[in-house]
Amino acid sequence: MTDQRLTEGARSDVRAPDGTRLAVAGLGATVEFFDVATRRAVGVSVPLGSPAQSLAFSPDRKLLAVGGTQGDLYLVDLPSDRRRRPPALSNGVFVAFSPDGRRLVATTTGGEAVVYDHLRRATPRATPLPGNPRSVNPARFSPDGSLLATGSFDGSVQLRDGRTLRTLGPSIPTNGIVVDGIAFTPDGRLLAVADVLSTVRLVDVASHQPIGDAFVGAGVSAPSFRPDGRVLALSESGGAALVTLDIAEWRADACRLAGRNLTPAESREHLGTSGPRVDACPRYPHPH
Repeated sequence: MTDQRLTEGARSDVRAPDGTRLAVAGLGATVEFFDVATRRAVGVSVPLGSPAQSLAFSPDRKLLAVGGTQGDLYLVDLPSDRRRRPPALSNGVFVAFSPDGRRLVATTTGGEAVVYDHLRRATPRATPLPGNPRSVNPARFSPDGSLLATGSFDGSVQLRDGRTLRTLGPSIPTNGIVVDGIAFTPDGRLLAVADVLSTVRLVDVASHQPIGDAFVGAGVSAPSFRPDGRVLALSESGGAALVTLDIAEWRADACRLAGRNLTPAESREHLGTSGPRVDACPRYPHPH
């Protein structure tokens, strides 16, 4: 987990792929870097034209992409901290690198979606996201780069081919309002989708179907998964919440909280089990 003392009051933060460096965007128009082990600031603060909305390290840790609240987009060369500034977009900018680091997708709260390549050039090449997307908000590549997921203003998610970036089937209705954050599990099988009202839905990637009911956090803005994919971490105002996705842990917690076995109706509602006789809590007598 990110050290809360370093990120308190931050608009956005991101840890480098090797876990050694943390980039933090505060309420002002700057980005600061910290050594995770020592918790000390390293390098220099990078001034921006507006407060940062999103941050992303390239997989090789040589670039930091910064999306600003006023449409600013910066590429920061590391470790020199030299800034490059592609043409500005409209409104707040979300940024996401492809796993191979060759492309950067920038989407905005104004509905723009641009793909940048040749990222080492002074001015990277920019092309629109294919398919004339409308009202695209955040975007995220799957860990293996085979898929790109984009959120929408209408609360849906669109899956795209990770190479061509073209759409794969219809959009998936997940949330009832603007999508604000997206995360894949490390194996790419599940997608967590958060909206601006802090409602989070899970999506089965293979079937393109939402899983279960939505659950509500408190100021959720950035869902992420632990490396084993069994725990969903939700960045919230004042800290973070951890949600286990292991059904065995759900069952154990339900039994502990109830202090008894669950009725068949309770098992169906809370654990998704079926059948007239299910011993959800074997240590307790079966309910009559």
